[in-house]
Amino acid sequence: ILFSFLLKGRWWPVLLASFGVAWVHLNFAWVPVLVLGAVIIAKRSWEWPKIGAVLSGICLGWLLRPNFIGAAKLFYVQVIQQIFQKQGGLPLLFGKENYPLSFEILLRNFTPFLLLLILALVVIWLGAGKMRELSPDQKAIIWSSSILAAVFFLFTMLVARRAYNFWAEFGVIIIAAAFSYFYSGKPTYRSGMSPAQALLGIIFVFMVFYSGSRGVMAIDKNTYQPTELQEPAFWLRDHSEVGDIVFNLRWPDFSQLFFWNQKNYYIGGLDPIFQYAHNQGLYWKFHYLAADQVTKKTCGAIACTRDMLEDTYEVLKKDFHAKYVILTKIENPAVNQFMASDPRFERVFENASEVVYLIK
Repeated sequence: ILFSFLLKGRWWPVLLASFGVAWVHLNFAWVPVLVLGAVIIAKRSWEWPKIGAVLSGICLGWLLRPNFIGAAKLFYVQVIQQIFQKQGGLPLLFGKENYPLSFEILLRNFTPFLLLLILALVVIWLGAGKMRELSPDQKAIIWSSSILAAVFFLFTMLVARRAYNFWAEFGVIIIAAAFSYFYSGKPTYRSGMSPAQALLGIIFVFMVFYSGSRGVMAIDKNTYQPTELQEPAFWLRDHSEVGDIVFNLRWPDFSQLFFWNQKNYYIGGLDPIFQYAHNQGLYWKFHYLAADQVTKKTCGAIACTRDMLEDTYEVLKKDFHAKYVILTKIENPAVNQFMASDPRFERVFENASEVVYLIK
């Protein structure tokens, strides 16, 4: 929407769209600036009212949030600090969406789209002579969407795969522009369609079914059952005291645990970069247990020496003030075996996949 208004529109819709992006999700406040820059380069003109509208919209979207200072800190940690730490090779427990997209996954999931995008670029290249016949707005659409698709493709492959949605969206605009502006064949069928339109119709139908099937496969593989972690969460709700701290070894489990049980506190529920930013020593003590790399001893540094090792029980009890530990057997078999054999931990709940231990 913002891209459309920047290309052709008045300044106030640009202001509203920029405000909406920053107010809804401040972490994406940089996107309007990037889109603005691409449009400026493509149009080769400085439309100061729209530039002011983008910058003002972002500022208003930030300042009108309930806690704008806290939001700025979150933006810094989750966007800026996380990129620097990740690119520096720090082995934090990043979510998969924050890692670059592998070439294997690119080919597996995006081959039809890539072929169509390459075909569109070939059409534009072969029809370069027609560029002079296009209006300034049409030229701006092609060049700005090409710049943005290229930038977000690099982000996808080099920074974080979560940028692929922006790459795909601007890639679709390139495809549409290529066949709209450079390939307008005459209708040859009774339906009134040209060969190009018929081909695109076939491709569209194929992509609908292909994308749908890939989406269903991804859901079957990656999503949780609605009752995920319900049993241990209910046990904790019924047997723990209000405010007891539960040491959840898997930070993504927080959503399910909190959904079923808001009675307790949990060690982490957001990207671990927030734990790292809060206290690096505590983060590494959590990290080694969560990664199932240590059992009896843990350590509060990225590189541990023998004299830095600390007793896991004491760390859980004194550093984290935890009353319970919850883990999944398949993710933390070593920690599970250690706690099952240590009398200082009492197994108070167990089912086929999860275990809850009381820290005595």
